[in-house]
Amino acid sequence: MSEKGKDAKSTKLGSVIVFLGASFFGTYPVLAKLAYLGGVNNVTLLFVRFSGAALIIWLYLWLSRRWVRSLVGSGYKKIEPWTGLKLFLLGAVIYGAMSGLNLIGITRVSASLSCLLLCTYPVFVTIITVLTGREKMEAVKGIALLTAFVGVYLLLNVVVDTLDPLGVICAIGSSLVFTAYVVIGDQLMTGLNPIETNAYVMTGSAVTYTISGLLSKQISFNFVPASWWYILAIIIFATVLALVMFWAGILILGPAKGSIIGMVEPLATVVIARFVFTELLTPMQLLGAALILGGIFILQYPWPSRKSVAAS
Repeated sequence: MSEKGKDAKSTKLGSVIVFLGASFFGTYPVLAKLAYLGGVNNVTLLFVRFSGAALIIWLYLWLSRRWVRSLVGSGYKKIEPWTGLKLFLLGAVIYGAMSGLNLIGITRVSASLSCLLLCTYPVFVTIITVLTGREKMEAVKGIALLTAFVGVYLLLNVVVDTLDPLGVICAIGSSLVFTAYVVIGDQLMTGLNPIETNAYVMTGSAVTYTISGLLSKQISFNFVPASWWYILAIIIFATVLALVMFWAGILILGPAKGSIIGMVEPLATVVIARFVFTELLTPMQLLGAALILGGIFILQYPWPSRKSVAAS
């Protein structure tokens, strides 16, 4: 197979991985809502979510001896102590801050508006990667980004009659912090095993919310036992699989392109919510869903390059 064919195949694989990872992320709001109905509070959920995810990933690495195989025949580099510390801080400070800001935003403005503002992060990621010369700005990428964002707006059916300034600031802040997480994470994780890197990141987040929970005394397991099933699903699907697959795809596609495909997350949330809570999508939401998928199609379609057009 030619190098061009290998690149195309790799790009398709990366796109599928990001798509699935973002879809797993999309299960989080629904599963969290079901856990809340059982009496789980936010601090407890975040503490158990990240602690459980870190435990599962480290246990997997220990059982499979993944860090040994990463040095022999896999092409992954060894994570040096200084890099491990950076990844730990990435989870403890940046990803932890994003989760906290997003949580405040959701509690002070509508969930749909908070989600829409968070979904502006692909715009910021694209701008930063273009300005820093890490990626090129292409017309197709811009059209795909705009199409998908309009689709997210229609899908979420955002109502902005009354706005809480602090809620809006926190929601936008979560988008900016998540942008930093993607851009910095892409630099740190290049050439490294995405499973191993996320072990460090999740450990950092777990430490942050362990300390936060102990200081605030809000960690409580006084909730309906059935809620543990929703928490377990959040740990496995909305955290471990979602993060590992998201980063595995980002490292193949690049942060800008991967972030745009990641905008399928709210679509997954709405579809799953409609299925679980037996509600129907409105025609406008269906149009929004079509635009999100259309944006991804525009991004993935093998449009002829300027060089090939000129040559013909």
